[in-house]
Amino acid sequence: MIQLTRIDGAPFVLNADLIERVEPLSDTVVTLLDGHQYAVRETPSAVVDAMVAFRASVMVTADQLQRRLPPETPHLRLVTDSKER
Repeated sequence: MIQLTRIDGAPFVLNADLIERVEPLSDTVVTLLDGHQYAVRETPSAVVDAMVAFRASVMVTADQLQRRLPPETPHLRLVTDSKER
């Protein structure tokens, strides 16, 4: 989630995973995958920076959680063939 500011000054939080594009129109317009649009005060580069920081924080948190698991804890794995189940 990233915090942005509506044109009227009201802050809101947006799920960064749902952002399809960020456009520098008269205002910065954030378009979601479902077509909803938000005009925000932040510049397009500030929105992208917030998205990058959010994704980096997810990776750091995942790494920290992984390091806390005892070595014998089973990990998720990709099953590509029904024989591996």
